[in-house]
Amino acid sequence: MFVMDIHTHTAAYSPCSISDPLVHIERASTIGLGGICITEHDRLWPEYEWKALERDARRLGLLLLPGQEIRCYDANGEIRGDFLVFGPEILIDRPLFPTELITLIHEKKGIVIAAHPYRTWCSYLGAGDLVYDLALDALELFHPQHNQTSVEKARKAIQTLNIASTSASDAHRPEEIGTFGTIFPEPVTRLEDLVTQIKGRLSIPTSMLPGWPEEG
Repeated sequence: MFVMDIHTHTAAYSPCSISDPLVHIERASTIGLGGICITEHDRLWPEYEWKALERDARRLGLLLLPGQEIRCYDANGEIRGDFLVFGPEILIDRPLFPTELITLIHEKKGIVIAAHPYRTWCSYLGAGDLVYDLALDALELFHPQHNQTSVEKARKAIQTLNIASTSASDAHRPEEIGTFGTIFPEPVTRLEDLVTQIKGRLSIPTSMLPGWPEEG
């Protein structure tokens, strides 16, 4: 069993975060996570900076993987949800509708996860029932902005669409890291392992918060 927090943000390239990158990964290591993904908003880290942070993570015995959280829009410029992408390192340089993003990422053999699809605060940042019209690879089931109704809606969509479920903290502060996580039954040693297990619907969402159930 390998536990990761696959949706987090740092102050380096997410202006809404106050988490210093080094403190970020140190926290993940301290609480016993096997790995962590940094998914900055709509951008990638410069390669030389990422390689340096990877070295720090290896020193801590922590797997560090890159991703992105991409905000999608419709033709009128209205937000149609946030989506996590893993696999291809693609810089998105223009607004995309969710179907465009998914096509682009799938062409590069990556995966797309609907982030907090039924979030309760700033609900427009979740795709909501639009998920039923999208060729997604997974939905976030447990999330800090998902209440029990949100979880029930997400679980129904996951079952109807027959796709994977994940969970993550969406951490913007170090102390938030690992409050929600994703269990992988097989070891994850590289990005391809994460992609393969989510595609295979092997991921198991979980929470370390009291009162939250584990998804069996």
